[in-house]
Amino acid sequence: MSACVKMAVALSLAFWGMAATAALAGDSGEERTIPVIEWKCFSCEKQFFSFAPDDLAAKARPEHKDVRHQQSHWMRLADKGRPVEKCGKSGDGAHFLEKKREFSASGLLLRADLGKYLVLKSGGSSIKARVQKVKCLVCGLERYAFAGDDLDLYGPLTLSRPAAVFSLLTGARIGECRGKLAGGIPLAVHLFAPVNEAQPSSFQLASHAQYLLYSD
Repeated sequence: MSACVKMAVALSLAFWGMAATAALAGDSGEERTIPVIEWKCFSCEKQFFSFAPDDLAAKARPEHKDVRHQQSHWMRLADKGRPVEKCGKSGDGAHFLEKKREFSASGLLLRADLGKYLVLKSGGSSIKARVQKVKCLVCGLERYAFAGDDLDLYGPLTLSRPAAVFSLLTGARIGECRGKLAGGIPLAVHLFAPVNEAQPSSFQLASHAQYLLYSD
């Protein structure tokens, strides 16, 4: 049975009050479903990341070596209005980025290096990662999560205890559902179900950063 099917079963059981303390939900492990690229500045040796296929290579385009272009187009994932800091080793403050590797990250890994992630204000295409809009079946809370993240709804689950789901922007655990199942059974864990799925640009993703969730 796939993780998606198990999640659907868990949601169905819990929603109809068929399992007050345990359902098919929990954690399937660290979900590395987000293709990202690691970069390193040749001058200052600072490390950065971008969402594949966003290209920041200095050798790719002449403007990628222009500090004015970097300051107006390379923004922070955590704050789309804040540009990358200038390079402290180059004369004009421009970074000279070289690609180190491309790999798949999880929400947990992304959160750990959040301050190093850059998004493109213009010129970026759809990222490879898929992003889902999710909605709690009980209280109606709507948020976003990377497709493949089970949001802690896999395996054993205690409905009276909040799941290990966190805000990508702050790292704080999200609040309790505070809803009730059939029969008046109180609920603490959000029973998220996918509403739709898309592949936004990295800047569009940053515009929704405050609503992005991840599980550990």
